[in-house]
Amino acid sequence: MVTPGAGEHPLQYNYTFWYSRRTPSRPANTQSYEQNIRQMGTVASVEQFWKFYSHLVRPGDLTGHSDFHLFKEGIKPMWEVRV
Repeated sequence: MVTPGAGEHPLQYNYTFWYSRRTPSRPANTQSYEQNIRQMGTVASVEQFWKFYSHLVRPGDLTGHSDFHLFKEGIKPMWEVRV
């Protein structure tokens, strides 16, 4: 469980950063998509968010077919998958 540090500004909910990379030549399915998403870290305060975000590769600098996602803790970025 991630908690805000002393003197930090807590978020209403914890949020988790995810990374996904798609293979353009292969059609997406639930199993392959779920295998290609990775949980990167969870934040509980404004300060933790900016500390984490400042160490990420800029989203515009990601290689093609790669994405960052930010979701409320406990929710996976699985909305786009069709079987």
